[in-house]
Amino acid sequence: MTMNTRYSLIKPSFEFQYSYLSMLNEWKSNEEKLVPFVLHLDTHPFEMMLKTLEDYEESKNLPQKLVAISTYWLIKDQHHLLGV
Repeated sequence: MTMNTRYSLIKPSFEFQYSYLSMLNEWKSNEEKLVPFVLHLDTHPFEMMLKTLEDYEESKNLPQKLVAISTYWLIKDQHHLLGV
């Protein structure tokens, strides 16, 4: 019997708040370099961070010298957040 692993790219979602914050805290505690820069956005309140990412994609409220960007999260088997 073989298991099929499925990977997906999704837009950032409130559904993965706990996974995202856990992953981010782990990276910070291990002193990992946080790339891309969106990993430096304030995550409290989480909904505001999601709104900021939506705005950046629509060229709204961009920091100086920044062009529109799209952020996706890598998901494994529809429920494991692996990366940004």
